[in-house]
Amino acid sequence: PIGCQWAGCFRDYDAHHAVCDYVPVWCTDCPQRYLRKDKAQHDAECQHKQIPCPSNGCTVTVKRRDMPDHLETCPNSLVPCPQCTEPIVRRNLLHHKRETCPEREVQCDPRLCMFKGKAVTLEEHRLSDECTLKSIACPNPCCDRMLPAICMAQHVRVSGCGNAARNELDENIDHYEAILRRLKEDRGKVQ
Repeated sequence: PIGCQWAGCFRDYDAHHAVCDYVPVWCTDCPQRYLRKDKAQHDAECQHKQIPCPSNGCTVTVKRRDMPDHLETCPNSLVPCPQCTEPIVRRNLLHHKRETCPEREVQCDPRLCMFKGKAVTLEEHRLSDECTLKSIACPNPCCDRMLPAICMAQHVRVSGCGNAARNELDENIDHYEAILRRLKEDRGKVQ
């Protein structure tokens, strides 16, 4: 073959021809011929060659030319979150946007606090004086209770250390402490 520097006996020609780098061969994936020595380069570029999806966990193989289309819909491919731009596996994107994205819109507690903002700011809000759920100490010197700010006015109104209103107050406090525990559990889920 042209370019081959082999020299030998005619009886050895067939054996050499079977492995000679300068013999034209056909691609098994497309109708193109190339020299055997160029097989690796052709395989790396052949648009008809079946290649595995590079996405972690995806077992699909497609022609190289079709890979961009596959990656546009592959449930295992990484896509940027439109809110925080973090790369997220496509099949997890909806859950991320609804539950874990730090840039998603959240509300502190629709029943007790009107704050709406990004999840990343929720913890800071709950520690601020704006949050009606922030725990504050009772100003009554004989009371050592910590209550949500939204409950404090009622607490101060009905409290009186040692008087009959204390039982009603304790029931209200228990009720609001239960609400506060649920909110703290919800906050743990948000984080």
